[in-house]
Amino acid sequence: AIAMASIEVKTTKCADRLNNLETCGVWEQARRERYLKETEQYIIPIATKLTGSYAAELEAEIVRVRSVIASAAVA
Repeated sequence: AIAMASIEVKTTKCADRLNNLETCGVWEQARRERYLKETEQYIIPIATKLTGSYAAELEAEIVRVRSVIASAAVA
């Protein structure tokens, strides 16, 4: 569905996803991990076609979130 959407809708979806990733620290771990996988599988390919900068920001945020998760698991 989103793959067939307008550029404006895709851009909004990527911006929303980035914002959600920045604030997902309060979610349960299973939900957060599912969201990260969905982002990698579905949203990053769309972002890559729009602009490399959105894709890079999403990938960097995924790395940051996973780093926080790993740090919390060690602590």
